[in-house]
Amino acid sequence: MVVAEKEAGIINPIKAMRQIKSREREYRKQLISRPKWEFISSNSARRFCATFLCEKKIHPTKIIIQRVHSSINDLHRRNR
Repeated sequence: MVVAEKEAGIINPIKAMRQIKSREREYRKQLISRPKWEFISSNSARRFCATFLCEKKIHPTKIIIQRVHSSINDLHRRNR
């Protein structure tokens, strides 16, 4: 395992409810346990990265370039 993954705690198993299709148009909830990283979407990671960079006082234009936004307003609107 990578040390950063252990330190971030994203390899620790967590429990979550998930909807599973049981029949046509019918779903049921099931409790599942998986490593935390399996529940993190790429968009969540992008938002976290932008928030982290803002907190570290990185200039907004550098964040815009990294996140491929067209303007500072677009960055602020998406990063709420």
